[in-house]
Amino acid sequence: MLSNFLHRFDFGNPQITGEIVFFVAVIWLVVIACAIWSVCTRIGNWPARLFWIAVLVALPVVGLVLYLPFSMDNDALQSFVRFGRRN
Repeated sequence: MLSNFLHRFDFGNPQITGEIVFFVAVIWLVVIACAIWSVCTRIGNWPARLFWIAVLVALPVVGLVLYLPFSMDNDALQSFVRFGRRN
């Protein structure tokens, strides 16, 4: 049953539309808002609150940026590196 469900999706050629990006961003913002609300209600002092809010917001973004070179194949990575250089 699960294999029939998975065959409906084409993982080799994903079709990412604007609606998908929008709803993924909305879901991420809702999760971050809930996490920030939880930090603000549980932690009393502002320096600790700011630290945990910074960790909650920045850690996923930093993780994605650090994973970016490993997610590309070698040719795409070399093109990306050459694009930033000025000759």
